[in-house]
Amino acid sequence: MEKSTYIIGFIVVVLIVLIWWYFKRSEYFEMEGEMQMEMEMEMERISIPRPIAAKLNIIRYDSLKRTVDEATKDVGADGSLVLVQTRVSSGEKEFVVGSGTNERNIVSPPTQDTHYRVGSNTKSMTAAVIVLLAQDGKLSLNDPVSKYFSGVKFGDQITISLLLNMRSGIFNYNESPIVSGKLIKDPMTVFTPHELLDIGLSNPPYAYPDTQYHYCNTNYIMLGIIAEQVTGKPLAELFHDRLFVPVGMTQSYLPGIKDNTIMKPFSHGYELVDSSYILMHRGGFSPYVMSAVEDGTLKTEDITYESPSWGWAAGGVISTARDMTKWIKALAYGMIFNDTYRTEWLKGFVSVTPDIPYSPEYGYGIIRMLLRGNTAFIHDGQIPGYNSTMVCDVVNNMNMITWANLALNVDDQMPGNAIAKRVVALMYD
Repeated sequence: MEKSTYIIGFIVVVLIVLIWWYFKRSEYFEMEGEMQMEMEMEMERISIPRPIAAKLNIIRYDSLKRTVDEATKDVGADGSLVLVQTRVSSGEKEFVVGSGTNERNIVSPPTQDTHYRVGSNTKSMTAAVIVLLAQDGKLSLNDPVSKYFSGVKFGDQITISLLLNMRSGIFNYNESPIVSGKLIKDPMTVFTPHELLDIGLSNPPYAYPDTQYHYCNTNYIMLGIIAEQVTGKPLAELFHDRLFVPVGMTQSYLPGIKDNTIMKPFSHGYELVDSSYILMHRGGFSPYVMSAVEDGTLKTEDITYESPSWGWAAGGVISTARDMTKWIKALAYGMIFNDTYRTEWLKGFVSVTPDIPYSPEYGYGIIRMLLRGNTAFIHDGQIPGYNSTMVCDVVNNMNMITWANLALNVDDQMPGNAIAKRVVALMYD
C-alpha cells in the first residue's frame, strides 16, 4: 500500500512537471513568435526603400511667375519674393520673381535686394559662429553649459552640441505667457538676451538631455551669449566679421535689440493679430477671427516696427534674398569651415522622429532632409510680419529663397513656406 502510494505520488509529480513544462513551452513559443514578429516589423521598417529622387524640370520664367502670383494671392500676403538658382550646361541659371508689393497701397515690387527679417534662419548663422569658435579652439562642442552658466538643471549633461541640435530638453521661452503677456501690453517691449534666458530656465525642462528633439529658441540665446563670452565681442560683430564679410553678404546684419528699423529698401510686415500670437503659435485662429477675415471686417495690420528683440541669436537677422542665397550655398557646400569642422558640422544631424525612416534631421541650426528624394539642406524663419524659407538641393545644385510679408494667414499657413511648396511642385517631376 505504501509502495503504491509512493508510485502514485511520483506519477502525479511527474505529470505536474510535464504540464508546467508544456505551458512554459507554449508561453516561450508565443513570446518567441512576438519577438519574431517585432523583428520582422523592424526589418521591414529598416528595409523601406529610399524615395526615388526626382529630377528637376526645365524651369520657365512665365510658369514660375504665374505660380508665385497665384500662391501669393492664395496665402493672403501683400508681397512675396522667390529666387531660384539652378545649374544648366551653360552655367548657372537664376530666376527672380517678385509678386505684389513691399508696402500696401504703394507700387513697390519686391526684388532680390529687398530687406526682410529672416527669423529662425538666423539659427544657422549662430550655429556657424559657434562651430568656427570651436575650430579656433575657443570652445569645445562637448563643453557642458555649466562651464558658462550656473544653476542650469542638468547643466553638466547638456553640451553645446545638444543646444545646437535641439536636444537639450530646455524650455522654450516662446511658450511662456510672460513674453507674450508683455508684448500684448506693449508691442515695443525690449527683451535682453539674459531676460529671455532667465524666462526659459525658470521653467521645468521638457526632458532629460539627449533623449528627444524639441525646437527651442532658448538654446540659441544661450549659444549667442556663449559666443560673446568667449570672444568679448558682440554677436552682431561676430556675424559681420566671421560670416557676412567672407561670404559677401553686404546687405545682411544683426540689429541691436533696441533697433526696430530695417535698412532700405525693405518690405513692411503684416499680421492679422498681434505679435504675441505668432510667438506662441499653437495652431488655429479663433472662429471669430476667421469669420471677420472672410467678411472683410478684419484685415492684416502693419507691424513692421514692433520690437523684434525677442529673436536676437534665435531669429534677429535682417537680410535680402540675394544675400541669403549666398549664405545657404556657402553653408551647404562646405565653404564656411575647414575639413575637420565641416565633418563635425555634418555629425550634428539627428533624426527628429527616429521611428520614421528618412525623416528630417535637425543639425546645427539647419535641417537635412529628402526633397523629392534628393538630399537638401533647408530651414525656415517666422517672425511677426515675415515668413521665409531657404533651400539647397545639393544633388541637383538647386538653391531657393522665398519670403512673404505675412507670418501666418487665416488658414494657419506660413505663407513663405506655402509658396515654396508650390514652387517645388512646379520644379520637380
